[in-house]
Amino acid sequence: MSTTLTLKNIPAPVYERLKLAAKANRRSLNSEAIVCLEAMLVPAAVAPAQRLARARALRAGLAPRFSAQDIDTFKREGRARQALPLATMDGQVLRAFPDIAHALESA
Repeated sequence: MSTTLTLKNIPAPVYERLKLAAKANRRSLNSEAIVCLEAMLVPAAVAPAQRLARARALRAGLAPRFSAQDIDTFKREGRARQALPLATMDGQVLRAFPDIAHALESA
C-alpha cells in the first residue's frame, strides 16, 4: 500500500543535495526521496557472517585484550569494580579497573 506525503519547508541545501543525487542516479526527485527514506528507515538485512566479521573487526580495535580465562576469573570473583578514569600506557593496556590492572601486572 502506498500513500502520498507532501514535504514543506525543506531547507535549500537539502533540496539541492536531493536534486543532485536524483540527477546522478537518474531518478525523479520523488523516487530519490523514497530511496533516501528507505535507506534511513528500513533496516537492511545483514548476513550473520557479515555481522560477525564486523563485530570481530570492532573488537580487534579495542583494548584491553583479556583472554577468555581472564574474563572467567573476573566473573567468578563476583565483586563490583569501581571504574577509574580511562588511560592508556603506550597504547598497550587500557586500565579501567584497579583489580584488572593488578591482575595484568602480576600475570
